[in-house]
Amino acid sequence: METLELPSIEKRIILIYRDYVYTGKLEDLDNIEDIWSLYHVAHLYNYKGLQETCLSRVMERMTICNVLFNIEQGFRYVLHDVVAACWLIIDNSTPLIFKQNNWTSISKENISTYFNFFISFVHRYMTHFVRVIFNLKK
Repeated sequence: METLELPSIEKRIILIYRDYVYTGKLEDLDNIEDIWSLYHVAHLYNYKGLQETCLSRVMERMTICNVLFNIEQGFRYVLHDVVAACWLIIDNSTPLIFKQNNWTSISKENISTYFNFFISFVHRYMTHFVRVIFNLKK
């Protein structure tokens, strides 16, 4: 019996993949990182049905809290719909944060989440653009 080894992927993700292959059912994955890990395995084996199922779950669970991770994965796999959905969430969240009369109705946690996202986003993408512009290596 041959063994499938994918060292960069957690065993439980491989088991979820195996179960989906045999049953056509996918357990409820709430963690966005787990969904993307499963998408990665489906992508490796060109399993279109599971890729679509994973993308559907990503879209259902996308929030401002995980949009940065989702946009990175969208760029990684060249998924224009995912990237567009991420930009839509960013665009829809921005007015809520920056309207002065709205500050009292937004929780401190949501404001903190948004600004942490914004700082991370600027840092990651500005660093990338500076590397590209000046042809720097990591």
